[in-house]
Amino acid sequence: VTKDICAPRRDPQRQKQKYQEGDHAMHEIYSKYGGELSQLALKELIEVIINKGRLRSGMQEFNIQKSWEEIVGENIAGHTTRIALRGNTLYVNLDSSVLRKELGFGKEFITKKVNEKLGKSVVEKLVFN
Repeated sequence: VTKDICAPRRDPQRQKQKYQEGDHAMHEIYSKYGGELSQLALKELIEVIINKGRLRSGMQEFNIQKSWEEIVGENIAGHTTRIALRGNTLYVNLDSSVLRKELGFGKEFITKKVNEKLGKSVVEKLVFN
């Protein structure tokens, strides 16, 4: 029997714990506002949902992708084939080895511009592939 190494491993105990943590946070917010789901309570609840899962990282990656042309310009964006944020590392695939080499010298500048666009320091390392 072969094992699919690409299939994610799911730890049922960890998933149950994550759900319980989320339920606990929802209960705290609900109790804090006396059982009423006001706009403020909903805002807090959405923040909890975003922060508990991988949603925050996915949203940051989406914002980088959406703003990439504005950050690096039309020419470089035209040679970009993929952008992925994994932890604090931004991976950028380019279709030009010459451009990849050239951009290697401007990593710090691009990293700074990406973080400015996000409004906080998210990207610590930039990798061009």
